[in-house]
Amino acid sequence: SLSIIVLIRKVYGSYFEINKTREQLDLLFDTAPDAMLCVRADGHIVKANQRATILLGYSLSELLGMTVEQLVPVASRDQHKNLRSNYVESPEYRPMGTGLDLLALTKAGEMPNVEISLSHSGEGEEALTTIAVRDVSASKKAQQDLLEANDKAYQASVAKSRLLVRRDNQDERVASI
Repeated sequence: SLSIIVLIRKVYGSYFEINKTREQLDLLFDTAPDAMLCVRADGHIVKANQRATILLGYSLSELLGMTVEQLVPVASRDQHKNLRSNYVESPEYRPMGTGLDLLALTKAGEMPNVEISLSHSGEGEEALTTIAVRDVSASKKAQQDLLEANDKAYQASVAKSRLLVRRDNQDERVASI
């Protein structure tokens, strides 16, 4: 009976450690700086963090059970579903849509620019894709503003050069008189 008590204590201690580790992992997921989603192979969201609710405008209870395609602009949904299926067949950590302007679809119908990274865990029925979503709308806008400012500066430089050439031509005509 002493060995049973020792065994029960070991099992209880292991259970306690597992729960503590699970709580730490949940805290890490929930406090990640990016929106985080865990998605089953069928595309249904099974976990989301607070950043995801803020970025996408849905409550946690609304996000859970939605398909990830519901967060993709309508015009891209069919293509996304095929890409997701291909990813599930050959999962690996990678950024999604490298070189493309990716958009998310919020509950309010807004479409912020996002960067997305994918990772995969588990096998078979336990397989999950973890999706990190970063809102890059502000940096995209700053980049666009910089391009527009550069274009205006170039146009101003060309106009100034033309004006100086005209003035030089006028000065030469006046000097030749």
